[in-house]
Amino acid sequence: MKNYYELIAFTPGTATVYYWGNIPAVDLINVPLNEGCEYSKPFSALVCGVGDPRNIVLSLSQLPEAYQEEITFVLNDICACTLARTVLILYLLFKG
Repeated sequence: MKNYYELIAFTPGTATVYYWGNIPAVDLINVPLNEGCEYSKPFSALVCGVGDPRNIVLSLSQLPEAYQEEITFVLNDICACTLARTVLILYLLFKG
C-alpha cells in the first residue's frame, strides 16, 4: 500500500483512471429549462474535472434546432492524459 500512496502524492489525479464516467451524463446547458427556447446569444461554459466527453456530447445533442449561436466549452482536468483523451474524442466526433 505504501507505493499506492506515494503514487497519489507524486501524480495527483492519475492513481485511478476511469476510462468512462461512473454516473449518467448530464445536460450542462439545458436551454429550455435555464434560458428558454428563444435564447439566441453565444454560450460559454467552464467544465472542471471533465473526465470524459459524455456531458458535452449530451449537451450539444439536446440543443434546440433553432439555436445557431457559437458555443464554447473550456475543459479542465487534473490529469493531462484524461484531458488529452477527451479533446481527441471530441475532435474525432466533430471533424471525423
